[in-house]
Amino acid sequence: MKSIGLVLVGALAACATTSSPTVLVHTDSGPVASFASYRTFGFGLAAAPPAPFQESARSFAVERRVRSLVVAELVRKGYAEQPGPAHPDFVVTVASGYTAEDFSMGEAPLFETAELGAIVIDVFDASSAAHVWHGTGETEVDLKKVSDQLQAGVRRVLASFPHRPARVY
Repeated sequence: MKSIGLVLVGALAACATTSSPTVLVHTDSGPVASFASYRTFGFGLAAAPPAPFQESARSFAVERRVRSLVVAELVRKGYAEQPGPAHPDFVVTVASGYTAEDFSMGEAPLFETAELGAIVIDVFDASSAAHVWHGTGETEVDLKKVSDQLQAGVRRVLASFPHRPARVY
């Protein structure tokens, strides 16, 4: 896949008086992607999170929330969800995961544990099953702001996903 870029993005949605963690976003687009012909999308089965992330007790709830946020974002970009048995132009899969990382300073004892979360959004051409787009977002999890973090994360991950061209009449 051709790399579009690796971008460190500023703070997620937060109160004006507190700083929030950064989110690391990475997206790739396949060389055969023909987004101009895509109009509709559907969803495939959720994927496993990338290592070192693991599913947690909240993973399924997070994936449901991410899925609804992906729908809203893709609709905003001009695509329509294709429900039911009809065949969409592209298929989206989502994954989420969680890990705790211990940090130390050289030989000094551990001084902090960071709880990290990741979301992964993949897009496949429905007719060829070609992997045409991939996006990931990773950030430190703030349990009091998970909903806001997910919304900001999905928007940032899908920021480089192409808009559907406007129809000219």
